[in-house]
Amino acid sequence: AMAGVGLADSFNMVIMSFFAAIDLGTTVVVAFSLGKRDRRRARAAARQSLAIMTLFSIILAAVIHAFGAEIINFVAGDATEEVKGLALTYLELTVLSYPAAAIALIGSGALRGAGTTKIPLLINGGMNILNIIISSILIYGIFSWPGMGFVGAGLGLTIARYIGAVATIWVLMIGFNPALRISLKSYFKPFNFAIIWEVMGIGIPASI
Repeated sequence: AMAGVGLADSFNMVIMSFFAAIDLGTTVVVAFSLGKRDRRRARAAARQSLAIMTLFSIILAAVIHAFGAEIINFVAGDATEEVKGLALTYLELTVLSYPAAAIALIGSGALRGAGTTKIPLLINGGMNILNIIISSILIYGIFSWPGMGFVGAGLGLTIARYIGAVATIWVLMIGFNPALRISLKSYFKPFNFAIIWEVMGIGIPASI
């Protein structure tokens, strides 16, 4: 089972690295914009990074889910069919968490760029703790429920990430940091691709 998780996570880490690159770019653009006292641009950078990466992660998750077997065969090499099967199951569960992971990472980056560092720490720490608790319950069961075994690991991670994503959107929506208050309806505004390219132009090269 651990071998299957390791195989799937070797691919998942590549995707998380890309999300982290956008996270870094968002942090820099938000911080730079607020340094120029341009709150509107800071909000636009955070909002657009969150919206476009959420859409991208949904499409990416669908593509990976469709071609999961081919991806695992490529990554696994000479691994046994049993290990490949476990890896595929774990991958198919964890790709469902990609949108939530993108929201939590990029939202936290935006908050850090605005000078709010404790909230991202609490959200990310909370996600890790919830992952441990939820996954343990789902894997081993509780009371008379026997649990789900291996499947519980991927499902627990996914649930924890979505809780973290909801918390991130809520913190931005209520304006815990007034400079970065982002309403839900604002995510549906047209994109300014110049800002998106700036975020990617900073984040991706810095993460390579």
